[in-house]
Amino acid sequence: MGNARNLADLLSGGDSQLTAADIDDNSITADKLANSAVTNAKISNSTIDATTKLTGAIPIANGGHGLTGFGSSGSALIVNDAGTAFEFGAAAADLTPLQKDIAILNLTDNIAQSRGYHNLSSIVTDTFENTNNTGNNTNVTLQTGGMAVDGTATGSFQSTSTTITNAVTEMSCVILYKDTTGTATLNTDLKVSLSADNGSNFTQVTLTAAGTGTVSTGQITAVSNKVTVTSGTQVRYKVEYANQGGSKSTRVQGVTIIY
Repeated sequence: MGNARNLADLLSGGDSQLTAADIDDNSITADKLANSAVTNAKISNSTIDATTKLTGAIPIANGGHGLTGFGSSGSALIVNDAGTAFEFGAAAADLTPLQKDIAILNLTDNIAQSRGYHNLSSIVTDTFENTNNTGNNTNVTLQTGGMAVDGTATGSFQSTSTTITNAVTEMSCVILYKDTTGTATLNTDLKVSLSADNGSNFTQVTLTAAGTGTVSTGQITAVSNKVTVTSGTQVRYKVEYANQGGSKSTRVQGVTIIY
């Protein structure tokens, strides 16, 4: 009856204010306050304790970052794919375009310098001054202008493996080739597959023509997408030919593996 009597006194003019003691715990909820009833002027600077009163993720529109905690060690604060909020994630740059440019430069320079096998950091280049670094050749020989099938419609060859320091699960490549006769259809007449486990498992890439070479007339540069391979530390490539003959002859001048 104490709270009811105090409220009656307040309503009859007996008291001048309603105190916390006059209100049951949890009796006043947000839906019982009229809109705009609590204004900024009614909140003193020391009223809101950010440690206990501000919980959950504070929206970006309200000056927060929309997050409730930190990401994993070494992660960075980045904008999400939708561009609507922050998130923690890797802030590493995509070096694939640069790696492809370096691979093309390395290929063309190797050919110009009559240099064959060349192993750089994250890149292995093979230009065919000889067949020392090839194996499992089927109907393919080293001819003037590159590796080509020898009098048959199909053929293939592989590189020997190069051992690298750390296991990889993604690879791509760049190749230089010539259409000696006819025009090869990439990924049909000329295919390249990559392996990181010494050729136990190969994954075919998708080749895309990227322009003409600068070393010799008719030279074509093709680059591949990045593919997922079985994890390993022994990288190699495989080249396959199809539909070769009198009206179509394709010669591969060099291959660079990017890992």
